[in-house]
Amino acid sequence: MDMKTMKQIHSARGRVRRVRGGARIFIGFFLFFAVAAFFCAKFEALSYAATPPELEKIFDRAADKYLVKDWTGAIDDLKKVVSQDPGNLRAVGLLGRALNSRASELAEKGELEQALRIADEALEYYPELKDAQDTKTKIAGEIKKRDEKNAESRARASHTEQRKKDELAARLAQQEAYNKKLDQEKETRESRETNLLAQLEKQKKEISDRKEEIEVLRQQTNMIATKWLIYFSIAVLLAIGVSYYISSRIVDNIAART
Repeated sequence: MDMKTMKQIHSARGRVRRVRGGARIFIGFFLFFAVAAFFCAKFEALSYAATPPELEKIFDRAADKYLVKDWTGAIDDLKKVVSQDPGNLRAVGLLGRALNSRASELAEKGELEQALRIADEALEYYPELKDAQDTKTKIAGEIKKRDEKNAESRARASHTEQRKKDELAARLAQQEAYNKKLDQEKETRESRETNLLAQLEKQKKEISDRKEEIEVLRQQTNMIATKWLIYFSIAVLLAIGVSYYISSRIVDNIAART
């Protein structure tokens, strides 16, 4: 054989060995999964067979409640079964699903914290339950969204409250300034009224003083006039007396001559 032919034979043998190795690996995996499925089915069958009749009745009752969506009743019964028979995979699986359904129901009602606790409880019983994992993730997201919304609402409320406080403070300041202005105007008005009253009193006093002066002058004038009237009367009487005396002498002289 030449070198080229030997290389082809060697390459063909290598491919055959790889095919045989792959086939052995495939057969090994197949046998492994077949044996695992066999033992799993056998374990579940043994678990079912080992379940006491009373627990089986409770489980059946829980299953009926589960079908009619009585999650709370189903959960209570399934917890009784699991507490007495922790290896009952059917009860554990159904309990996890019932808890998950109850968590979803509470989440729809808006009771998010309680729903999250029940979703966590479902994962404690059935960690591999993807529906419970998804429910928990969804509820956690809703709680976060709600908290952010509440925080925003609180921030708006705080801003509104601060704005109201500022407006109230501004109104109080304006009112205080207005009251101060009114007080100043009142003081000014009272001062003016006081000054005006003082001026009026002064004018009244001046008028009263002038009246007194006028009265004194009038009395003095009356006294002077009376005095001069007396003097004039005396003078007239004297003049009349003198005239009468002179007339009498003249008459006497004339009478004496005749």
